[in-house]
Amino acid sequence: AEVCDGADNNCDGQTDEGVLNACGACGPVPVEVCDSVDNDCDGQTDENCIYPAELPRTWQTTCYDTAGTVISCAGTGQDGELQAGVPWPSPRFTDNGDDTVTDNLTGLMWTKRADPLSIGYMRWEEALYNVSLMNSSIRPNFGYTDWRLPNINEMTSLIDAERSSPALAAGHPFINVIDGNMMGTYWSSTTNAGSIWEAFILNMYDGDVINYSKALSSFPSMWPVRSSETGIIQLPKTGQKILYVSGDDGQLQKGFAWPSPRFIDNSNGKVTDNLTGLTWVKDANLIATRDPGFDADDVSGDGLVTWQHALNYIAKLNTESYLGHTDWRLPNLRELQSLIDRSRSNPVIPQEAMFTNMQGGYWSSTSGDYVSSKDGAYILEMLYGRTYAIGKHYASYYIWPVRGGQTIEICDGVDNDGDGLIDEAVQNTYYQDADGDTYGNSSVTMLACTQPAAYVSNSSDCNDSNASVNPGAVEVCNAVDDNCDGNVDEGCANNTPAGTNITVTPTPATTLIFDNVNTTGNTTVTTSGTGAPPPSGFNLGNQPLYYEITTTALFTGMIKVCFNYDESNYGNENLLSLFHLSGSVWENITIAGYPDTTNNIICGYTTSLSPFIIAEEITPEICDGIDNNGNGQIDEGCNLSADLSISHSDLPDPVTPAGQDVTYTITVTNNGPGSATGVTVTDVLDASLTLVSVTPSQGDPCTGTGTITCNLGTILNGSSATVAVVATTGTTPGMIGSTASVTAIETDPNTANNSSMQTTNVGDISREVGISTRGYVGTLTEVMVGGFSFDGNISKKVLIRGRGPFMSGAPYNFTGTLADPILEIYSGQGLIVVIDNWQNGPVICSSPAICEIVSAPNDPCQPNVGQTTAPPGCMQEAALYVTLPPGAYTAKLKGVNNNVGKGIIEVYDADTVSLTMLGGISTRGKVLTGTDVMVGGFIIGAGSTNKTLLLRGRGPSLSGAPYNFTGTLSNPSLEVYSGTTLFATVDDWQSGATMCNAPAISCGTPAQLQTALVDPCQPNVGQTTAPPGCTQESAMFITLPPGAYTAKLKGVNNDTGIGIFEVYEMTP
Repeated sequence: AEVCDGADNNCDGQTDEGVLNACGACGPVPVEVCDSVDNDCDGQTDENCIYPAELPRTWQTTCYDTAGTVISCAGTGQDGELQAGVPWPSPRFTDNGDDTVTDNLTGLMWTKRADPLSIGYMRWEEALYNVSLMNSSIRPNFGYTDWRLPNINEMTSLIDAERSSPALAAGHPFINVIDGNMMGTYWSSTTNAGSIWEAFILNMYDGDVINYSKALSSFPSMWPVRSSETGIIQLPKTGQKILYVSGDDGQLQKGFAWPSPRFIDNSNGKVTDNLTGLTWVKDANLIATRDPGFDADDVSGDGLVTWQHALNYIAKLNTESYLGHTDWRLPNLRELQSLIDRSRSNPVIPQEAMFTNMQGGYWSSTSGDYVSSKDGAYILEMLYGRTYAIGKHYASYYIWPVRGGQTIEICDGVDNDGDGLIDEAVQNTYYQDADGDTYGNSSVTMLACTQPAAYVSNSSDCNDSNASVNPGAVEVCNAVDDNCDGNVDEGCANNTPAGTNITVTPTPATTLIFDNVNTTGNTTVTTSGTGAPPPSGFNLGNQPLYYEITTTALFTGMIKVCFNYDESNYGNENLLSLFHLSGSVWENITIAGYPDTTNNIICGYTTSLSPFIIAEEITPEICDGIDNNGNGQIDEGCNLSADLSISHSDLPDPVTPAGQDVTYTITVTNNGPGSATGVTVTDVLDASLTLVSVTPSQGDPCTGTGTITCNLGTILNGSSATVAVVATTGTTPGMIGSTASVTAIETDPNTANNSSMQTTNVGDISREVGISTRGYVGTLTEVMVGGFSFDGNISKKVLIRGRGPFMSGAPYNFTGTLADPILEIYSGQGLIVVIDNWQNGPVICSSPAICEIVSAPNDPCQPNVGQTTAPPGCMQEAALYVTLPPGAYTAKLKGVNNNVGKGIIEVYDADTVSLTMLGGISTRGKVLTGTDVMVGGFIIGAGSTNKTLLLRGRGPSLSGAPYNFTGTLSNPSLEVYSGTTLFATVDDWQSGATMCNAPAISCGTPAQLQTALVDPCQPNVGQTTAPPGCTQESAMFITLPPGAYTAKLKGVNNDTGIGIFEVYEMTP
């Protein structure tokens, strides 16, 4: 007998005949495993495999050419044709009736109102903090205490790629998504791993995912989410694992855990993702490796192609059955996003992935808005993981073919996608046809793949128990709506049959119900615009309408008469009544409960016919912007004022690189009860700007270039108008401003909001934004003194804090801290502000200072670094916001009742977008040893550029005039740290920096200090000779990138005494 051994055992000239398995080999059939291969040779691939993260469809169902014009989807390979992914449930969202909405696709619950606390724009940590206030019931929480700021996967799950403004499913119940937040952008809890000072935001206008500085509040708002119930799909984790702030993605790590291993190298040019089931080409720049001649775009053969050429290349692979498959596709947006690991950057693909030849950005098959609707396509940028639409017709990106993934459910009575549901969301709806007339009853339905018996697909039958009544029937005169068109006996000579309770519906829009009709007849309705005047105290609306009803039928008893009315013909439909002319007197016959303002119907009872009118009760005119008395005039006799306000925004900000265009949008709103006429907007541009265009939303064309004047005409109460100003910035980086103001003919009762200034960061310049100095706080000349200054002509808001007891808690655990700090602020010799315990507000706040109590997240009772509870003694700390005009100021940190100990004085720029910048900050105090050396922390921020600073540590010069201090630090040295890493030191300034390592870009020379006249041997204030011991002082220029740094001022050989640490923003 033949056995399976590769030999012809029965000598019939054949080998292993009849004994090979289904795969044509000896032995048992292999077991099917999830690897995108038909292991058991049954013609199916990965049957019964269920991948944990089912990707939903993008819901793009339309296809577009490169100009955004709708085209036929057939054969395009676009997302709109293939629609790969899990179908959405219907309805997608459920309004829970408690100001929350459940997403039936993901099971997540969202607040119905985006920005539910109506705060508007905020910084990232403020968004997380406000969510915590909801969970603490300090802010409204709609009955739940487990809200969170959504991670970026949860945010993008909302997006409908078919729609924009907002990019949400049609019929969604959300409110305020775009209206209350003009940019429609919302914070996620996910940090940008490639730049941890940034977090990802989602633009709900078009679905773009971009990175944004956590410290800025120009655009994003918050939209809380919570886990509610199990949805059709489970969203995977983002991959982020590091905690940056309590409540962020790195702490919560919400989502389905990734499988291990995440990827399988199939050793055949393909890699399978075990999270999604997608199979990707291993070579992530296949066209450059395999088909360089196909790439004729830009640099030939490098793999960078336009969008349409990317789709063409996929079609080529399928024609050639590349790697044995003909179902390759350009991935849609969801499929590209599924690859992202938010713990990584450049590239953002998981480290364990086996891909080769990865590039900087990849096309998706999903169209998006670029300049106009759907003229772009979404791309994945591999540096940070941003996804956004770019122009199809000119941009070039790489191609990454994909296939497989979840099996799409089809209507065949089988669970194709392995989710435990059969034919979900793909069945057809059929309607019962009980009378067999081929028209169905819309209220009795059945879901099925094929048409069941006694059911049809047409749901328009109005009487499913009478086969002679259906939309295909001919209307006959029988007091029945035979053809289901909503009219009875239309076209009949006699439409009023004999009988009781006879309903007649003659046109136009009239219904009559007769108690008794004795003989058949015809009832008609005619209308006209003339007739007897309405009763006193009523009017007939904008267009008078009289109804004349006649009938040839004989009737007895009451008649119920109903008319449909046009509500736009009246001022207040709730004041309508139906009148019948009885003799020469109008009789009000309105039935209680009418008018029906939902269906616009009014009814009355009468015993005779014609004529009838619908009249509106006249009400006195009041000043409310409405024609109350219906005379065609609004607020006549009222003396109304307008109240104009003006606001100003810019985009982009920062402008980088310098020399690009910036758009200023000026919005004028009339908040007053009356109209504003002769509205004029004046916009004064910064001298460095070159005007490109000015576009007003109404009125005359604007005039001027440096100073722009726009005559907007009239703005009604409650309305707004805009002016869009486009200008080219100069090539020199810096902060610039545009100032707009508005006037009108009418007197404005509130002129405080008639002007607005918008600043713009050109070149994304950095600035010195704060310093904190720790040292010993003594008494008299040994109190700690901080100096700060700023130039310009605009007031600046700064945060000043004097602290001590918090350092006795973890993680510092210092002994001998200042138990009860008090802070004094001077302008020259004048004391203008005193603050003791921060929650009580300032003890003194004199002109020119404007003081505010500090709030979260900057108040002293926020947890110390790495802690979760308020630090010890935090109520005793001194802190406040103070707004001051340009000038030089001094802050003194003391102990209440001459208490002494370790203390910190801090000065921070609380408004890093204004033109006014902190120019110099210094701190003077007693320099001791050990933990009591003077430690100064300073921050460079509000931009991305490097910044050159002057750092000085001084002591002996303070012993000279005009200070004449005793016990000064005789030989200071200065050390500069990034974290715990020492990277720069300087002792005697004339010897230069003794260390200057990264992150320092460079350290200046002593000669540069002398040239700039900032070396320590310059005379003290009011003096003419070099101060004593000046060659022992420490000073240097240092250029640093944005970040937080620490400087330690010490005495050489543990010398102690009074010293001063200074930070100045300068250019050597």
